[in-house]
Amino acid sequence: MSSEDPRREVRPHPAIAAVVSTFNRADLLRTTLESLTLQTLPQTEFEVVIVDDGSTDDTRAVVAAFEGRLPMRYAYQRNAGLASARTHGLYLSTATVLLFLDDDDVTDPGLLEQHVLTHRRYPEDNYAVLGYTPLDPSIAQDPLMHFVTEVGCFLFAYSYFKDGDVLDFEHWWGGRSSCKRAFLIEHGVFNPVFRFGCEDIELAWRLSKHNFQVVYNARAITTMSRKMDFDGFCNRLIARGARTSCSAACILNQRSSAGRRLTDSMSGGARSSRSTTRRSGRRALSIVSRS
Repeated sequence: MSSEDPRREVRPHPAIAAVVSTFNRADLLRTTLESLTLQTLPQTEFEVVIVDDGSTDDTRAVVAAFEGRLPMRYAYQRNAGLASARTHGLYLSTATVLLFLDDDDVTDPGLLEQHVLTHRRYPEDNYAVLGYTPLDPSIAQDPLMHFVTEVGCFLFAYSYFKDGDVLDFEHWWGGRSSCKRAFLIEHGVFNPVFRFGCEDIELAWRLSKHNFQVVYNARAITTMSRKMDFDGFCNRLIARGARTSCSAACILNQRSSAGRRLTDSMSGGARSSRSTTRRSGRRALSIVSRS
């Protein structure tokens, strides 16, 4: 989608693209897109690429409502998972830099500008940028969200480094990181086996063979607006465990037959961990709630 207003036309090669993969989160997506209309970077310098991963809600109508307000490209695909949708967005975009956003984040007005500035300071293709994601004040005091982000660091772990640090591939976190499109085209894209979770770290591991580095910019801010409930948190850990096993299998498969054995055992291990995850999670949450 593009606007008839020439001031909002997407340049043939804009400086940056916000690539948003979404599935059945129309209301959250509306908030994300609204925040993107407030960017300080001129709209001639960026595009928004939305990949609808088989949504059955009002996602298409939400996107259509922003036609003329944002320089957009929209594509619908059969549900294939996060990695597939992000790779689809990569190929749809023509921007020099790709910022992979989550559909439940609110962007700071300076987000895109900060990513572009950092990439201009580090113009080599192998440099990526990690931004900062705090919790929205409305959910920051929730005991579970505090535990997830500040105690267990299951989502973010920002306390271990500072603004401007150059970090290794393990800090290329999906939903708040950008990189040069040309680097991905040349050295690798997301593996579609990762329907949810670990698609970022597995790709970053492959890119690390090509001196992939990540610069942290604490002024490139997206705010997490979606509150997790306890069951959702546990299910996320279970899925993450399964995807971590799958990631290890993908790596080992490149080296030996051990990866195939790990792949075979992956689903059984995920099932056996379900009850343990829930018991441990409830104990941890009760401790945090009392503190």
